[in-house]
Amino acid sequence: MRKILPYVCMLLIACIALTSCSNNNSMSDGFDDANGGDVAVKLIENFTILSANSPDENQNITMTYTTAGKLNTITNGGGVSIFVYDNSGSVEAITGSGNSDGINLAQDVYQSPYDFSDGIVQSYDSNGNPSQILFYNEEYDPSTFTWVFREYVATVTYDNTPNPFFRTLEAGGIIEALELSQVNFTTGPQSPQLVQARMLLPFNNPS
Repeated sequence: MRKILPYVCMLLIACIALTSCSNNNSMSDGFDDANGGDVAVKLIENFTILSANSPDENQNITMTYTTAGKLNTITNGGGVSIFVYDNSGSVEAITGSGNSDGINLAQDVYQSPYDFSDGIVQSYDSNGNPSQILFYNEEYDPSTFTWVFREYVATVTYDNTPNPFFRTLEAGGIIEALELSQVNFTTGPQSPQLVQARMLLPFNNPS
């Protein structure tokens, strides 16, 4: 898997694409622990995603923030997503216009040739990053002229550097939403997207 620096989680654009559920610490505490203490707040303002398939799929992403440091808007060329907060500072809604399609976590973030966004995390490394992910890929079998599902395990390694989008996710209220999905896990049905995102979001930068 190629190292990527332009890195965005699909949850940002789609109201929400992860971290270990093996402890009760907050995700922010886990992020700090994985990166050697208090990590400076660095918010992403713009970046570019370059497609390996076609230049037509390239994207320029721009983010703006409020004076209080909250994520305000995300522009991806096809539309604008606007974050709306309540009086307590929690995300109340995400509105906007145009194309607000999300980013595929496995293919756009991890730069994997396979899509393991719906995969099952089998193990985490010592920093709480998903390191082994079981997933199924649909492939055409020319010998039988049918489509079949084959089982794979993605092995992911990480740099000893922070996930550069974690603080931006915090600024957009996404980390808070993911933590609430864990707190309320036993009280009722949860959003599958939030639960999956919490399992897969790394504290460190994937290499």
